[in-house]
Amino acid sequence: RAPRPLVVVIARQHPGEVVGSWAVQGFLKFLLGPSPAAQSLREAYVFHVVPMVNVDGVVHGNSRCTLAGVDPNRVWHDPNPIIHPVVYALKNHLRSVAQGSACKGIELFLDFHGHSAKFGCFFYGSNPTAPISNAVFPKLCAVASRDIAFDQCHWRCPRSHRKTARYVVYKQLGVKYSYTMECSLFAPVGFNPPSSSSTVTADVSGGGGSGAGDRPMSHFTPNRVEWIGVAVGRATATFLNVSIDPDVENGHLCAPGSPEDEPAGRADHLAPAGSASACTRSCSGCEA
Repeated sequence: RAPRPLVVVIARQHPGEVVGSWAVQGFLKFLLGPSPAAQSLREAYVFHVVPMVNVDGVVHGNSRCTLAGVDPNRVWHDPNPIIHPVVYALKNHLRSVAQGSACKGIELFLDFHGHSAKFGCFFYGSNPTAPISNAVFPKLCAVASRDIAFDQCHWRCPRSHRKTARYVVYKQLGVKYSYTMECSLFAPVGFNPPSSSSTVTADVSGGGGSGAGDRPMSHFTPNRVEWIGVAVGRATATFLNVSIDPDVENGHLCAPGSPEDEPAGRADHLAPAGSASACTRSCSGCEA
């Protein structure tokens, strides 16, 4: 078989950022599902997914560090095999596959995180002077989910971020499309705590997503963040030009921003192939 390009997805470098695991869970459910877009992605690309980088930190309840007291996302520039064994091994693995003859290199790198201070989901790039094409993937994700705010994305990379996974993969491994996706630990952009006497609504259509009009705002839940991961998967199919999903082909990328918005027909994007819950109906829940 001819060599195929790679897509690399990692998450949970920081143990306390649980939303990263939920988003990767949704991404994997989409990728392993029976939709034509997912099938095309699996045929055209090789996916290397590390859903939990900092396993020891998660097991022992750390918030940000490993058992050695080190932030793993600040040592990618020069990891030590003794103090940072996981990052050291992971970086060497990525370098070997990127430069080996068995594949065509890494096409897309995604690092899923959680953000404790900002609302919504957004992307960080690696180069403020990068071509406009670097903004296409975050924009497609924002079109696919109203919970992803394109206007919160930025491509600045201050000195403190030049030791992170996304920057090192971009700079040292030469991966043009390398991103960190941040998902709020709390709620989407525009959230206001509801009072006991009223239901709070907010217009999120201006936040970079695909929503039109007002809808009830609520906290992020595991299911809702999983749907954000599904949206990233659908956007990946479109960005990499492999999608044959009829909805995507017709320009409808929308994955509703919360589980209560989900029509039953959307199950076909989540259920793994062969699952009893797999739905063969075409999507009909996209909004204008």
